[in-house]
Amino acid sequence: MKSEPDPKRIPLVDINDTFNRLIRPTEDEQNRDYWQTPTESIMLLTGDCEDYAICKYYACLIYGYDPKTIELRAVRLDARYHGGRAGDTINHLFLVVDGWCLDNYVKEIVKLDARKDVLSTYAVIEPGVENNYPQWNDMLARRTPESDTALISSCFAY
Repeated sequence: MKSEPDPKRIPLVDINDTFNRLIRPTEDEQNRDYWQTPTESIMLLTGDCEDYAICKYYACLIYGYDPKTIELRAVRLDARYHGGRAGDTINHLFLVVDGWCLDNYVKEIVKLDARKDVLSTYAVIEPGVENNYPQWNDMLARRTPESDTALISSCFAY
């Protein structure tokens, strides 16, 4: 009898790295903050910070990470750490799993409290908890869980 693989066989570092390599960074059209479903991001192979975080979020769920330890965090970053000028900030979103940041701007996963580039947090989205982010709610209404699961799983088929 064949045993089922350990659902946590995909380490967080691999989830972060896979989507950072797979998706090419793009910006939303001006005045339009569109959050793609995982299916859209994987099919287009493009996305912005929210799209990376959403793919990583659903990958973490598929591979058995506790949803109570996962959040999407909207932050202001010190632009100097990302090639910008002193005094400039960047609005950004990344995934936090049990205190570890999975971010398309930073190759390594590091603890949130070790991030020197994070100036402040202006929103936390805890999936499954009511929130005021219409972009998140719109994405949830459009997504097809079966397609998302199949495409995300195919990214880790080795």
